[in-house]
Amino acid sequence: GVIRPEWKIAVPWHIVAGAINPNSDYAYLGRRLPANGTDIICVANLNALTIDTVNDCYDLTYAGASWYITSMIVNADGDRLYVFDAYGYAYVFAISGGGATLSLLNSRQTLSSAAGTAYAINQVYLDESGATPYVYLVTDDNSGEFRKMGIDEPSGWFSSTSTYAYVSSTPVVDFTDIE
Repeated sequence: GVIRPEWKIAVPWHIVAGAINPNSDYAYLGRRLPANGTDIICVANLNALTIDTVNDCYDLTYAGASWYITSMIVNADGDRLYVFDAYGYAYVFAISGGGATLSLLNSRQTLSSAAGTAYAINQVYLDESGATPYVYLVTDDNSGEFRKMGIDEPSGWFSSTSTYAYVSSTPVVDFTDIE
C-alpha cells in the first residue's frame, strides 16, 4: 500500500513497541504496562490513520504483574506477528484479513535462559533466509545471551533445541580480546 509521507495516529496509551506489516497497510502497536486483562496490542490502519480501540485491540493477560512488550516483528509473508516481553515470554499471532485481524497461536511460551530462568528479551531479529525460520534473541537478567531459536510452523512455537552464540552467567564490565 501507499502510506502518506507525514502522518500521526493518536493513541490513548503509551506505545513501547511496534511492527509494520510489509504486505498491507496495517501496523501493530504494543502498549506499555497494561493492567491485568486490558488491551496490549492494537491494529492500526495506516491508510485511515486510525485505531478502532473497541474492535481492533487484543489482550494478553499476565496475572499479578505489570509488564510490557520489548519487541515485535512481522514475517516477510505478513502472516505472523511475533511478540516478546520483558519477562521472557513469547507470543505468536496469525495475521489474516489483509493484515487487519490477529489470532493468537502461541500464548506465553517461556523462553528459559542457560541459567534456567526467564530473561528480559531486549532485541529480536527474524531470519527467514533458509527453509526453517529462526529468531535471534539478545537478552539480559540473570545471564546475558545472544541466542538462536527455531520456529515450528504452523503452530508458531519456538523450538526447545536452541543454540547459544554467546552465554555469560556473570555480568562483565569490559571486553576481553580473543586471540
